[in-house]
Amino acid sequence: MKDARLRFLSVVALSIASFMSVVAAMLTVGWWFIHEKQKRVIFRSIPFWIYLGIIGFFGLVIQVESGGGLSYILRLGAIALLAAWTYREFRSGEFLEVAVWIFGKKVGFELGLVAEMSIQGLRVLEEDIERIRMALILKGRRGWVRTLPTTLSLLLMVTLRRADAQASLLALRGYQKGGELCPEFSRQSRELLSGSAALAIFFLALFLTLLV
Repeated sequence: MKDARLRFLSVVALSIASFMSVVAAMLTVGWWFIHEKQKRVIFRSIPFWIYLGIIGFFGLVIQVESGGGLSYILRLGAIALLAAWTYREFRSGEFLEVAVWIFGKKVGFELGLVAEMSIQGLRVLEEDIERIRMALILKGRRGWVRTLPTTLSLLLMVTLRRADAQASLLALRGYQKGGELCPEFSRQSRELLSGSAALAIFFLALFLTLLV
């Protein structure tokens, strides 16, 4: 989706729908399957499988203790797929534009700036992890389990230094509150159909929840 507003609306609607209804979660997976063009990239992502593994572990615990664990796995699994799709579809500046469009130039700019810095931080963190991994391999230290403590400590130090540098930069530039921004959006005709489908799944989940 080129229109960040429709993408944001679709993800929010489908996430809520998946949490409310198993049927909606299954429809959400179908919606994701149609829109995700880089499925192989996501399925090859180690963090994605680690996250699914955590969901599966707690789902099994819930299933053994009280039942409903499979429903938990399906719902959060659908939300995880949406999160991965949103992260891959993100383009620099989109969260800021959407936040300003929804909440205005003061509150919206603040929220958008925080979101932009967080997403950019994740992107840089991925690059840091890859550089650290390559450095450890060159030193002859293989296996991500054995190198995990070293990697985490390095990432922590680098992240804290980068956050301090960003805060200092904003202070030096005199940033206080809000900012001027004129959001511009473009979309394709089929994106309206995709957004309508996401809203339809949301209202179906709402209907099923009220029916029960």
